[in-house]
Amino acid sequence: MDEFRLKDEKEGRALIGPVEWKQEGFFQVPGTWGMVQAEPFDVPWVIRHVTVGGKGILAELLFGITIDFHPEVLWTDEWDRFRGHAGKDIPFVFSRTAQMEFFELLESYDDESITWDGIEIMVPTKEDLLEGLTARASLTPGVHSSLIDMIPRLKLPKSRILCVLSPAEEDISNFFSKDGHIASVKRVEPGHAFSKPKEKEEYDFIFVSRDALRFYTSGLKLFFKTLKSHLGLQGTLFVVGDVGEFHWRGKNIIPELTEWELREAVKKDFDFLFWGRWKLSPPPWDAREVFFYAQKKRDQ
Repeated sequence: MDEFRLKDEKEGRALIGPVEWKQEGFFQVPGTWGMVQAEPFDVPWVIRHVTVGGKGILAELLFGITIDFHPEVLWTDEWDRFRGHAGKDIPFVFSRTAQMEFFELLESYDDESITWDGIEIMVPTKEDLLEGLTARASLTPGVHSSLIDMIPRLKLPKSRILCVLSPAEEDISNFFSKDGHIASVKRVEPGHAFSKPKEKEEYDFIFVSRDALRFYTSGLKLFFKTLKSHLGLQGTLFVVGDVGEFHWRGKNIIPELTEWELREAVKKDFDFLFWGRWKLSPPPWDAREVFFYAQKKRDQ
């Protein structure tokens, strides 16, 4: 499909305004032949400006589209961005401009709460909202199909490899060891920090599975910084992430992961060599999964 930048306001309103969220974990927008799947890099709605109105806050999106919501749906992510949902449960994020405008509207605020219309409202963090995330049974046993497809293209020399997996996943070290690599597995548990390497524990290649990554989606920057410490000079990283998983916590809807979050968490410590959406996963993950290959940056 050809790519183009949408500039016409009428076309933009017709495309972005009626976005729908599907239970399968993806978004749809109107197309020429009906609703088509959308792949937002972050979330579907980016708020440009805010003022008082509607349910409490009246917000302007691109192309003059407006939405309204009450501040009680707000929460913050690892980058201190205000996020929430409006309309038919469509996630949004504040731009920097909107964030500054919002602070001007508040009666008072601190790191944990805001005061709106005389009422103190606690603003949870993503970490607060995803606390207690539990391991799920692996529905895709064995080696991930994107890894099977990409490994021959990467042409890895004989390497020391670490596979970071969830408790329920099958041990896939044989997938690498049959080609002469020295492979080991590290299983991660919900609520446990990813440990730093022991002395002389160094790898050339690390694979992080989709189900393992979900335990670190509220602490991505620290997770990838720690992964970097496990890699030797010019070490590389292959990661699969699910950008279609959502959680309901009271009045809040939280996307477990977005591509924007993943990129921002990784780019300080790694150089991207490949990034894409994987289209061959079984339902419900078809076109929901992001995978990337990156190389450790040299320490400055």
